[in-house]
Amino acid sequence: MKAQLAEDKMTKSQLFLLSIVSLLAIVMPLGDAGGLITVCLAVGGLVAFFNKDAMKACRWVLIIWGVYSLLYGLSALWSVVPKMVIGDLRKENLYTVFAFALSFAAFYKAKEKSKDVFIYAVLFGGVILSAMQMIDHFGIQVQVLTAFTQKHLPGVGDASTLLVLFFALSFYLFVTKQKTKICVGVLYQVLIVYAAFLTQNRMAFVCFALIYAVYVFGIVWRLSIARRTVIVAVMLPLAATLFFFGFGLKAHQHQNAFEQVESVSKHDPRLYMWDFYLDKAFESPVLGYGAGYAMPRETFKGEFPSNFNHLNKIHAHNVLLNKQLQMGVIGLALFMLLYGLAFKKSVLPFKHDQITVVALLVFVGYFAKSMTDDFFIRNSLLLFWILIGFFMNANRVEESK
Repeated sequence: MKAQLAEDKMTKSQLFLLSIVSLLAIVMPLGDAGGLITVCLAVGGLVAFFNKDAMKACRWVLIIWGVYSLLYGLSALWSVVPKMVIGDLRKENLYTVFAFALSFAAFYKAKEKSKDVFIYAVLFGGVILSAMQMIDHFGIQVQVLTAFTQKHLPGVGDASTLLVLFFALSFYLFVTKQKTKICVGVLYQVLIVYAAFLTQNRMAFVCFALIYAVYVFGIVWRLSIARRTVIVAVMLPLAATLFFFGFGLKAHQHQNAFEQVESVSKHDPRLYMWDFYLDKAFESPVLGYGAGYAMPRETFKGEFPSNFNHLNKIHAHNVLLNKQLQMGVIGLALFMLLYGLAFKKSVLPFKHDQITVVALLVFVGYFAKSMTDDFFIRNSLLLFWILIGFFMNANRVEESK
């Protein structure tokens, strides 16, 4: 009797967590939903931490998060802006740990149907974001929709990063024999690509191309030669098209595809930005200058070259270089250990199945997007770790089988 009551209690708490994590997945694209997200994370996270079995199963990820966060907080001692360290510790670390714990506990021993519901909830968030992009671009004059879009549409960088995550996750619809799902997946990707076009973000298209290429090599090994040939013949040219199209965005000259890639690469401001920030990183290699997303803007005042605009001064536009600048080689090592462990538990051993292929695409897309910027912040970071909690559980179940 007691065992039955305990099981019923766990089932109710899991349903509660599944409801919260699905709601979070839907509202993540909204740029002004911080209050709702914070409340959901706080309530759901606290419930999740009482699930001892789930927390034990993901303890090593939580431990490394704790060590990384400790160094992050201690860096306030040598930072010129300690308030920034404390503020970003809450937003970048505490919220993210709660998001991961909530997601992991929600899907710990969850039923298969709940996984599909969650994926569809996340993908629906992509529909909402795409709709907001189109309403903003075309200036649709419907008062309710216009007001909603003006309030919630995220900035270009955040929007394009979320779109990359949605695009990667949409391949969940492809690893199936159901033609309806595959057709919906194709239409969904067209929608996401068009929304990305409206943001005019080049790197989003480079990520789309990379995701297609990785997807091809991730699934072809378990297919027949005929299907393998068809997929390679269709998807690799599509990946190349997206890649060159991305480099052609905002081009002011009529050039062929290769000339556009060369021109954009030569004139990209990141070349001189990375040169400056690398020099700074070598000046304080062990502990860095203190954590915080916009740390360089405050730390290097008066030292920036004259050709730096206000955007160039915020951060180094590369997530790995940013971590090196913020917390030195120790912080960078902890960062790589944390995400390496999350990757291992989500993707490896790589079985070319539905879950591990999509998990790989999500990691590839998210990290690639931050090689020329840094979006390990705000809602995209929270959604990424919610997905990690989901993938870790799914992969753990597959391993046990």
